Amino acid sequence: MGLGGYVYVYVEKVMMTDLEGKFVFMNNQKIYRTSAIRGALIGVVIALVVLLVCTWSPLICICSTLSILCTMMSVIGLTTMGGWTLGTLEAILISILSGFSVDYVVHLAHAYSHSHGTREERIIAAFSDMGSPVLSGMITSVLASLPLLACQIVFFTKFGIFLLLTIVFSWIFANFGFMSILATIGPAKSKASKNENLNNQNAGAPNVYQAHPGSVNNQAPNTQPPSVHTVRRAPL
Repeated sequence: MGLGGYVYVYVEKVMMTDLEGKFVFMNNQKIYRTSAIRGALIGVVIALVVLLVCTWSPLICICSTLSILCTMMSVIGLTTMGGWTLGTLEAILISILSGFSVDYVVHLAHAYSHSHGTREERIIAAFSDMGSPVLSGMITSVLASLPLLACQIVFFTKFGIFLLLTIVFSWIFANFGFMSILATIGPAKSKASKNENLNNQNAGAPNVYQAHPGSVNNQAPNTQPPSVHTVRRAPL
């Protein structure tokens, strides 16, 4: 105890060993990795459920999910080759990657599931219905992402590159990968089932020619066009 009742404590100097923040960096990397993987898996599961509801075909749903996974691996691999490191922005972009990748494949899968005929006929019908809209959507999205590449802020530049790569790869895998798989092992739907569905719909529809029970004339109305009589004019 020193003068005035104060207690003096002598503490030796402490030397920090983590001068460069390695442990903080490792902890942040663990958080980024966990959040990115969790967000990507949740997005894939949601896309799987949406595709199953739209198509009602497990095979088409699995092929669509495979296309989404290929898009995700291509974008992540190409950005890693470009020197990107896992950070806050990259973790967020990986989490929303599956949502961007499902756009084109779900349209083609829905068009294929609602067509009839052999595999080749269903592929042609799907491309005839949704080929042009999907291509137009890809072109407009690419054009919308190009101005982001000229931004000076890193966030907008990386988001533009990420959006551009995701759109291009998702369109390529949806048109050339997904549809090629369906052309090889995709399910076929005969046209007899389409006629049966139409017959069931017609059977359940009310008969417009059925007369009202209280009416006098119970016969169906005449649907024949009225006869045309030629009228001759008297000469003046």
